[in-house]
Amino acid sequence: MHMNQNPVSGIDKDLADPSQDEAGPGKVSESRWGVLAVSLAVLGMLVAFYSVVRGATTAGEQRRQDTAARAAAVARCQAQPNGLTRKHCPMSPIVVAAQ
Repeated sequence: MHMNQNPVSGIDKDLADPSQDEAGPGKVSESRWGVLAVSLAVLGMLVAFYSVVRGATTAGEQRRQDTAARAAAVARCQAQPNGLTRKHCPMSPIVVAAQ
């Protein structure tokens, strides 16, 4: 008997189908599904990360705009010529509409 020959089937290992090695015939397909699943999971995490970063950036920009609007309102009140008018300036937080 030849050294590379399978004693049960009599087929040379060199000529055998490579997809039917020790792991079985479905090994190639299973690894493709695994790669696809991992790729989709990574893509999902990237989309979630982008969403969180974009939300934080938008909130930071809104906070900066609110602070600038409040500073401008306080400066206008402080620029009033008479003290009585200054007392009637609203000092409540100013809300800037989101754009």
